[in-house]
Amino acid sequence: ERGKGLASKMLAMAMDKKKDYWGDMRALAYTLPNNIPSIKSLGKTGFSLMNSTNEKNCYAINKS
Repeated sequence: ERGKGLASKMLAMAMDKKKDYWGDMRALAYTLPNNIPSIKSLGKTGFSLMNSTNEKNCYAINKS
């Protein structure tokens, strides 16, 4: 099922539901710097790059 945009759809659904459990708490996601599909999915969902190293990237979203 790769390449069908399911990851960004699932992330969006999860971020909509997170409010029920954690309120307005910021969500973080970590990826490897060369994991382009994950980076694209996070971007489509509204995550922004916070920090980057050679080993990992940290993305954050604060949707309420």
